[in-house]
Amino acid sequence: MDLEFSIKERITGDHYPMKIVEEGVGKEKRIVVDWEPMVRNILEEIQSGTPAGIISAKFHHFLVESIITVARIVGNNRVVLTGGCFQNRILLEHAVTRLAGEGFCPVWHRFVPPNDGGISLGQMVAAVNQERGSA
Repeated sequence: MDLEFSIKERITGDHYPMKIVEEGVGKEKRIVVDWEPMVRNILEEIQSGTPAGIISAKFHHFLVESIITVARIVGNNRVVLTGGCFQNRILLEHAVTRLAGEGFCPVWHRFVPPNDGGISLGQMVAAVNQERGSA
């Protein structure tokens, strides 16, 4: 949350360098976002006195650009944004805007929380379906 709150405005459109590695083939194929180049850059910028807001903005942009890059590799038009990190308003809004701008169809939580509350609801629905014999 400190990273989210340190961004006053979108200070920069820059993002940290990313390294994306595709491993395996077919159903065994994995896409790995290697964070090492980003972490090295962040450490260098901290040492050089770069303001936290700029580091935070670049970090958020890195995450969004990683989502877009992976979505392109996967080749599916619909991208589901879920999980506790999407309680971060800046990350969610920027991801939705960028994905839509790139022609993707972003889907995100609007009525159910993307974190543990949503997981609990999903578990309850699964249990009810199992009890009814629908699972």
